[in-house]
Amino acid sequence: MLDETKKEIELLFEIAHASASKGDYHQAINIYNKIVKVNEKSTPAWIAIGHCYSMLGDNYNALANYQQALTITPDSQVIYSFAENRKS
Repeated sequence: MLDETKKEIELLFEIAHASASKGDYHQAINIYNKIVKVNEKSTPAWIAIGHCYSMLGDNYNALANYQQALTITPDSQVIYSFAENRKS
């Protein structure tokens, strides 16, 4: 990944995290989605999207994003527990 792209992604993570910290989960999801468009293997972004959906009470989309993270990092017990907690 180019240094410029890496810096852009880091900045997007900071902005998305700030949005989520203020409770603006929809905005955070939009920004995290920009990250996964550039790097679809960004486990932290998929997890963060899942967390945002979870905070919005949308367990269906939270689970879908945690499962996407698990396809990238299948041995993560932490992600697995997030996903299990969102199953109905």
